[in-house]
Amino acid sequence: MASRLLLQIQHSLAPRYCFHGLPSKTANSISGYFSPILTSCPLQKFLPRMCFSTNFEAQPETPIKTSLESVELENTFAVKVLQNGCFGIKHAMDAFPKLRDNTTMLNPSEVQKMDWSDSIPKLLEQFQYISEQRKPQEYCLLSHELFTPMTEALIKRFPNMADEEILQILRNLTMWPRDHTSSGNYSHLTKALDQECVMRVRSWKTSQILLAALHWYLIGRAKSSDCVYLGLKKVGRKTHRLTKSQFVQLMFFLNASRCHHPSVNMMEAEWKMYKEIDQFTIHELGIICLGFFKSQTTIKEPKLVEAIIDRLAENIDIVHDFTVTAILKCIRHSLPFTHHDYLVENLIPVLAERFDKYPFVVCVHIASLLNKNHIQNDKILKTLAQKLKENMKTARIKELTAVAGCLSGLNYKCEEIPNIYELTVNEFQSPDRQDEIMEHPRQLSIFLNKMQAEELYPEDLLSKAFSHEFLVHCFGKRFNRFSVPVHYLQLSEGVKLEAPSYQGPLLSPELEESMKDKAAWYVPNENSRIKADKLIYSMYCQLSDLLGGQEYAKIMSILPSFMKPDIIYCLEEETGRPLPIPEELRPDAYLKTTLPSAGGKWHCIYGTGEFGHCYKTGEPVGYMRLRERLLTKLGIEPHFCFLPFIKMLPLSEEERLDVIKQIINYSKYEQIWRTNR
Repeated sequence: MASRLLLQIQHSLAPRYCFHGLPSKTANSISGYFSPILTSCPLQKFLPRMCFSTNFEAQPETPIKTSLESVELENTFAVKVLQNGCFGIKHAMDAFPKLRDNTTMLNPSEVQKMDWSDSIPKLLEQFQYISEQRKPQEYCLLSHELFTPMTEALIKRFPNMADEEILQILRNLTMWPRDHTSSGNYSHLTKALDQECVMRVRSWKTSQILLAALHWYLIGRAKSSDCVYLGLKKVGRKTHRLTKSQFVQLMFFLNASRCHHPSVNMMEAEWKMYKEIDQFTIHELGIICLGFFKSQTTIKEPKLVEAIIDRLAENIDIVHDFTVTAILKCIRHSLPFTHHDYLVENLIPVLAERFDKYPFVVCVHIASLLNKNHIQNDKILKTLAQKLKENMKTARIKELTAVAGCLSGLNYKCEEIPNIYELTVNEFQSPDRQDEIMEHPRQLSIFLNKMQAEELYPEDLLSKAFSHEFLVHCFGKRFNRFSVPVHYLQLSEGVKLEAPSYQGPLLSPELEESMKDKAAWYVPNENSRIKADKLIYSMYCQLSDLLGGQEYAKIMSILPSFMKPDIIYCLEEETGRPLPIPEELRPDAYLKTTLPSAGGKWHCIYGTGEFGHCYKTGEPVGYMRLRERLLTKLGIEPHFCFLPFIKMLPLSEEERLDVIKQIINYSKYEQIWRTNR
């Protein structure tokens, strides 16, 4: 933060430079997407995931498909798109150097004899010559001491270089392997270049800023570059004034930065997208959607999300797979619960029709969309299970977790592959997957948590996930209730109740108690401001009136790992007469040990918001089924609220009372409870 502040102060004092090396006509014409794609050069490994377009409307959209299973395939796809003439700007491409095709190696003695005190054009010519040459293995990195005099000479001459000459150095750096160490010639050169660009950003026009950002993106420094940060700050303040192509570039660099930029007005960006959505091609729309998703910005206007759904459905035959995944991410992140009908009616049938043709990675994002909105579609889920089995060995563990979690969460039982969940567990247990698990350790606990719904508790994976070394690897040496996610607590609760034979490590008693206190310390009351908490308290009051008083019911989290608390009460097993809540339970917000014997059978009402029920069917989703099982194992008879809270809120008090009576089977106990009141 301090370095950012210092850079902003330097930026405010920066002199006004101009783009000396670039003709004004060319500079003014640079807009639209910059496609940094050069065939026959190593730039292919630096290609962006999405290409850019300036005159896309004048050319037909071509249905180019890619499996998107690796970065290399994405780069190949980008080159094919460029060659197809659908995307691309030739202005930036022509200026990038290419590796020479000769077979001779760079001679180190030749570099040592070079005079680095010549004029700037001669200096840049020598740098480009060295960059383009094939180099012996020991001299392939710029950080080698052989190139130190050259690096120092370049840095010394930066203040006297024109803007185009600065960009020329960045273009030449694409010929060198990336070196992410904090010391060495490569690091010193890029840091000095960044500082020099920061001093010039203030005088640059929007097109020049975006061109510079492209160069930084090509050398892999877009996320860490202060020039890009301040450039996006300047461009993002005037989103409404950007041209269509400049706006798409801005959203692309937000995607490249992979974080929310505090100075970019995303509300204004959303409004611009809403007004001009018909002017964007479907591929440009995919880039914009990815910018919203990667910057963790939710689209607030439901009509805009509906318009995005319509555009994807209309162009589903010509849109390529990467654009499909980009738009699906944005829809999943932004679609409100009240608009599920629109999604189901306009997009899900279109995706289901083509689902078997999509590569597995696209299917993963469709599955995530269904799982997030709890939409059951038998055709998609059946094909998804088959694709999961086919791609079990090649898919990433993140994808395995997402697909298996979708099938389990939507209560899908695959008749053709009844052991699909066991197969996925076996894949996680494979020795070939252990390095990947250590590289992405949090996926293990997420996967185990999703498999709880299927009552699967693999002891070797549990032992690994709960080991102290693994927790330190995931959350650091000082892991605590704020760093360890709540699904660890849910795992611990499930293991104790459903896997009593497990003898491996679990959360320490101190950490578990602390996590319970963090998750369930709040008890809804008459002063609650959250609508769901007000509803729970209202249901508690109505149930108390039916039972004969508030001493017969209590709001309490039996399983603190689940979001909303339960409403518990106790009945005599033979007569059904209400029994008062024991005094030792009254002060507790959550169950600390076990429920005391009150001389009867414990009951509880539990419910959740809109995401606890499957769409239309109303049946509980996977983790609500888990909650029901765990409550039953504790000796409690659960009563699931079949209406989500969002549908309970508009009901009148009488209508809510009727729902409660239906949940608890009031007609069975009505006469007995009336005498108790």
